[in-house]
Formats: sequence, structure tokens, C-alpha cells
Amino acid sequence: MNYKNLTLLNFEKRPFELFALMAVLLFIASLAPSAKSIDVYLLDTYYVISIKWLFKPLAMVLCVIWLIYIFTNSMLLSLKLTWVHTIMSVIAIVILVSALTFNIPYSTAPARYYAFAEPESIINWKTMYAGVVIMLFIAQLIFIVNIFGGLLKKIKLSR
Repeated sequence: MNYKNLTLLNFEKRPFELFALMAVLLFIASLAPSAKSIDVYLLDTYYVISIKWLFKPLAMVLCVIWLIYIFTNSMLLSLKLTWVHTIMSVIAIVILVSALTFNIPYSTAPARYYAFAEPESIINWKTMYAGVVIMLFIAQLIFIVNIFGGLLKKIKLSR
């Protein structure tokens, strides 16, 4: 039996294994106690969500993407597209998690105290979050192109 194909983390041939690694790290981070929170004001209701509760759903999404890659690995169009999707997604998630964990402006005061008199920040947070969302969207489009391109290539070769 060839045990080289059974290695757990083979990033060279399966870069999507980074999704599993990120999911494990995010799940472990969700278990750590944290006083950081996000204030969400939606339809006259004020929600306070702990940052650590955002990590578990994100870890589950990464696990789903990893499982999709596991099941569709034989029909992918290109390893380069897999690398591009993986790197773009991981960078976007690292930026998002870092911004949420370390750089929440005025996270100790409730939103009502600084809603109208918030001083200007060096970082435009809305632009940064929009850039991360756009990067994730483009990465997922690359993922879809990789899967459907591989399917079309396989159908074309079988004729």
C-alpha cells in the first residue's frame, strides 16, 4: 500500500487542506474566553454578540468548503485555481478575524455613546470590510469556475 497518498496535510498537492487547518484553529479560538463583542443595531433592536461565537460558524463554513474539495478533488480544472481560491480565502479570513479580534474601535463603550461624535479613524473600517467581502466573493467565483470547468473538461474528454 502506498502511504504517501495518505498524508494528512499535503499542501503541495492539496492546498485546500489549509481550510481544515484554519477551521481547527478557529474552533480552538472560539473556546478561549473573550470579552470582545460586536454591537449590532437592527430594526430598533440592539444585539451584543461575542466575537468567539462568530468563530464557530466560520469554522463550520471552512469545513464544508474543505469537504467539497475532498469530494470534488478528482474533477477540478486546475491546481493553480485551487491555490488562488485557497490563498484568497485564507487571506480574507485572516484579515477579517484579525480586524474583529484586535482592532474593534471603541469596543468597550456601547454604540449609543459614540454614534454621533465618533472621531475619525486612520482606517476606514467600512471600506476594509467591503474589500474583504469582495475578495471572498471573487475567491468563491474562482472555486465555482474550478469545479464546473473541471466537469466540462471531464465531459469533453469522455466523448
